[in-house]
Amino acid sequence: MENDLVTASPVGFSGRIVKLIPKGSERDGKFLSELLRIFENCLKQNISYFIIDMHFFKDLPPGTIVTLLEITSRARRKGGDVFLINISRMARNNLLTFNPSSYLASTSDEETAAAECEDRMQYEKGYSSQQPSFRYYMPSPAMNMRHDSIEIPSRVESLYKACTFAVDFARRMGFSDSDLNKIKISVYEACLNVIEHAYHSDPAESVKVDVEQFSDKLIITILDHGQGFQAEEREFDIMDAAMKRNTGGMGLHIIRRSMDEVNYKVDPFLGNRLVMIKYLPTAEKNVDYEFRSNIKSR
Repeated sequence: MENDLVTASPVGFSGRIVKLIPKGSERDGKFLSELLRIFENCLKQNISYFIIDMHFFKDLPPGTIVTLLEITSRARRKGGDVFLINISRMARNNLLTFNPSSYLASTSDEETAAAECEDRMQYEKGYSSQQPSFRYYMPSPAMNMRHDSIEIPSRVESLYKACTFAVDFARRMGFSDSDLNKIKISVYEACLNVIEHAYHSDPAESVKVDVEQFSDKLIITILDHGQGFQAEEREFDIMDAAMKRNTGGMGLHIIRRSMDEVNYKVDPFLGNRLVMIKYLPTAEKNVDYEFRSNIKSR
């Protein structure tokens, strides 16, 4: 069985093993639906062992990991199993670092959950740019409300996608226009540094932007598997750099001036990570919905 999204073919002599080769994008919902459809058909034919060739996938988003866990669990309940082969380094790291709490939606109580559901339904309908008429109740500051990521190719013309992705999160949280501009320029500079210095503008590489929305802050992580650098701890001397015509370090200087916390770690195995944090101010926002928690500042 073969189509543009998933190829299925029998292997072995028992007739109970099927090899699946996903060929669609790991971020395409149609691919996941097709994978589940073929899996269901195989189970109906008493096929319970699967080999999934992952060589088309560079990484594994949380939704894809959950689907693979679901397939594995159901196959084992039927007495079979699922084996993943040809997993890329980044995809394997995604598996090792997958955190269920960042995927599952959780809030402090029923009222908060209902309000969040209403908010998301409005957002999905395309009303995200409008201020909702209902009241929005914030959970506790430690509560992770939403988590998502995007991967862009290592090309300068793709930078706007990463910026828009992060700013959309921040806008929904109620950040001011000034803070939105700071977040935008920070994501732009961070991704540009990766493209130019870590990957040396190699279009075959990619940059991952991970965003975590909390009630009191936004955490943006830029992940790459290129050449890392040693971040200077001392304050960037812009006058000295101008005199020497040295632009190195300017991007990180802009990011540190724009964000509240910035941390960088070089890791040849899990990837280099630039973590940027922006806190919501304690001042009450001038919007139609109210925050029902004490939003703590740094």
